[in-house]
Amino acid sequence: MLDRSLIPRARLAFRHLSLAIPVAAAALFSGCGLDPQAGGGTELPGPIRVYVFVDSSASPHDPQIASRILASQWRLWDVRSQTTDSTTLESRGLLTDSSGIITLPPDSGTFLVEAWTNTDAPDSVDISVKLANADLPDPNCVNVVHTGTAPNSIRGCTSSKGTSPSAISRLGESKLPDVLTMVRIPGKPTHRFRIIGTRGDTLPLREARLWKWSGNQLTFRGILKQTSSVDPELPTLSTNDSFLVEAWKTSDAGPVRISTRHTLTDTTLSGLAACTTPFTDPLPGTLTMHQCRFATPNPSGGLVAPDFSAVMEYVRGQ
Repeated sequence: MLDRSLIPRARLAFRHLSLAIPVAAAALFSGCGLDPQAGGGTELPGPIRVYVFVDSSASPHDPQIASRILASQWRLWDVRSQTTDSTTLESRGLLTDSSGIITLPPDSGTFLVEAWTNTDAPDSVDISVKLANADLPDPNCVNVVHTGTAPNSIRGCTSSKGTSPSAISRLGESKLPDVLTMVRIPGKPTHRFRIIGTRGDTLPLREARLWKWSGNQLTFRGILKQTSSVDPELPTLSTNDSFLVEAWKTSDAGPVRISTRHTLTDTTLSGLAACTTPFTDPLPGTLTMHQCRFATPNPSGGLVAPDFSAVMEYVRGQ
């Protein structure tokens, strides 16, 4: 089996969060590319590496590196819609800290990032939340990042212990993030995908969720967007990525709160390997996966099991 490394790399940094933002901040995210462009293609943009720093005066030599955030867990939220009063965010899953560096998918949109530095993150997550616009970070905390070889330095915001997606779950202050910030990524296309059934027909997908597969672990990577097309959208892929997709033929069928990690048995691993669809360069605009004929895990849980499952692996060409 190919090495399925689960270590995205990135760096992030934060500054103090002001809670007193006007309702006019609703206009902050308009025109920021909330809906990615349709399509995809053979030329994938490179990853976006970022680090977040707290206090630029922390070190007289290299202040940003000296004060960068080292977190036990990062969570990514996509700004999906906004009214004059509130903003709806969808979970794009967990990111992994590697010496203060994290890697973001270079997909267009505006995102909120949470980090836990002094406390442990909760082991579950709400897949979609609504926050009052007044509870979003200060507009000055929105960082525009770009692809490139060097990591982006990001000023962030100290969490106010009550104004983040995780606060919605009312888990208590001990489980709330210590740091959060906003990131804006300019327009880059994502890849769409479809799942072909056992009879060769394209299956109807109205809700889909993505899980990163590495070794014997599944880690939640978010619900998948469906905007101008009926085909869901994958985040831009990195080399040696493997994913499990669970999908339903009706909307809002899966549970709204799920565990973020699962350990797989040897039997389950064999089933996943048997139904994996491999991809290499050049990638088409719409990726075609095949429905799993073998039993696959139901990581979201809940009373309604997924109608379809598929597994993919991407090995990027040199």
